[in-house]
Amino acid sequence: MPTARPRSAALGGVLVLSLAWGLTLPLLGQGSATASPAAVGDEVVAWVEVEDGEISGGAAGPPAFNSGDHSNFSGTGSYTFRETGMTSTMSVDVPAAGTYPVYVRYAAGPLGPDENVTRSMGLLTNGGARQQMSFPMTSFENWEAWRFVQYDVQLDQGANTLAIQCDRGVDFCRLNFDAIQVGGTAPDPCVATPVKPGYVGLFDGTFASFDSWRKAGTGGFGRQTDCSIRSFRGPGAQWLTEAQTGPYTLELDWRRDGANDDSKVFLASSSRSGANPVGGLGIAIGADTGAIEPTGSSAQPADASAVAAAVRPLGEWNTFTVELTDSSVEVFLNGTSINALETQAGDVDSGFVGLQNRSFIDEVDFRDIQVKAGVEPDLLDSTTSVVAAPATATVKHDSVSVSVEVTSAGETPTGDVELALGDAPATTVPLVDGVATALVGPFDVVGAVSLEARYLGDDTTRPSTSPASSIQVVKATPALRVKVRPRKVVAKKTKARLMIAVKDGIVSPTGKVRVRIAKNIGKKRYVATLENGRAIIKLQRFRKAGAARATVTYLGDALSESVTVAERIAVKKAKKRRR
Repeated sequence: MPTARPRSAALGGVLVLSLAWGLTLPLLGQGSATASPAAVGDEVVAWVEVEDGEISGGAAGPPAFNSGDHSNFSGTGSYTFRETGMTSTMSVDVPAAGTYPVYVRYAAGPLGPDENVTRSMGLLTNGGARQQMSFPMTSFENWEAWRFVQYDVQLDQGANTLAIQCDRGVDFCRLNFDAIQVGGTAPDPCVATPVKPGYVGLFDGTFASFDSWRKAGTGGFGRQTDCSIRSFRGPGAQWLTEAQTGPYTLELDWRRDGANDDSKVFLASSSRSGANPVGGLGIAIGADTGAIEPTGSSAQPADASAVAAAVRPLGEWNTFTVELTDSSVEVFLNGTSINALETQAGDVDSGFVGLQNRSFIDEVDFRDIQVKAGVEPDLLDSTTSVVAAPATATVKHDSVSVSVEVTSAGETPTGDVELALGDAPATTVPLVDGVATALVGPFDVVGAVSLEARYLGDDTTRPSTSPASSIQVVKATPALRVKVRPRKVVAKKTKARLMIAVKDGIVSPTGKVRVRIAKNIGKKRYVATLENGRAIIKLQRFRKAGAARATVTYLGDALSESVTVAERIAVKKAKKRRR
């Protein structure tokens, strides 16, 4: 990945990003897939945020960091290039020599009437000849419309440099630069997230869908490498430019990394020109998650117990589903109803959808924003529970039977359950007579594995999520065997050996074994390291005859428990020689 630089270093010097790409990158936000070999340059090998490096300037100084007056950027912000000498130089490693496309994301907004023209900058590859790049206007109205231009470059295998340079002698450089992509058959490495049946995507992770949103107030939203968008340096808001007409159902994912990161989802605002809605309402994210606050009125708190049961920990994604009509709004968190408010007819039916940028320090992520016309009919609530039997499993050995039960006051629920186990992708399991079962495991690591089941609902039953549960994965207990060689041990004469084997049918024990001799007839302590599950400990000669007790302990490792056995060593008295 690109080497991250401290913010203070990003305000001076030359933009140099060291990228060591030993493997071809998968598309951001996507898993890798097996495919036929791609031609050189067809795969994305680098995505470079301008603010992650250092920049330099001429007599006029370095380019300026756009901390909040331009939104819809990538990463945390962008830079403005204006005058001669302003240069951005990037170091890029590529896996093979060849021709690579370079996609430059930029904004060229309105200036004076005589300056609203196509602009240009130079592109230098490995310090070679200067290739002039043209940058058409992206908007005659604002600086928040971003576009890509593509230029091909010839790169050597391994280390290369790419430099973007302003020379007012030949260029008109009034441009904002955001990020650069090296390689790929098209700009933007994010792939649109799928849209649920009946829904329309409002933000699907791509820059194209991000372009349907505009900021108001200070700060802005930036798209991240996981294809989500994040609020920066508020207060402000990010508004969908097209108003939505109710009744409708809005669904979106949100994530907070810190306990003090707060936001709101605005609905039915009659204007998108400010940081706050005009009319409509807001739905809180944060300490008061799920509270519904009609603009100009007091907030109605969500059901605290329902929120506590449904909300996921900091750093994990949550899903809001909001059903809006001309007389009511209902909020669901991860499938659980947490708040509902009756309103005056026509109060909150239609208007703009927005995401709050609460303050300079509040950073909240959003993704997968979708809307569909209408709301679900009055459905019955469901209750989902999940049980793992047994609740404890031995690492790499045991599988666990998971049973999910879904109940409601009406007919037996039908449909599917999503089973989330640790960090693994969710598995869909069908309900049969209200119960879904699955066999999970064996498990590769020791510790608590989180377990959660989400019922997806059917035509008469609402979705619901089970309380969080877990499966405790414990270490394997290997067999410890000890043999004394030779079998006959003579005091002051025999150097005995302990042949130690630590075995498990599946796990391969590693680490150390320790030996303690109980009787004071020789050295008391020994330690050895296992090799392929075996160790040999050579004992010193015993000083006198007697029964020695050897306590042998395998000390365990990340997957294997410590085990102790005792072995008796009979030390014989040496026979006296006859004269």
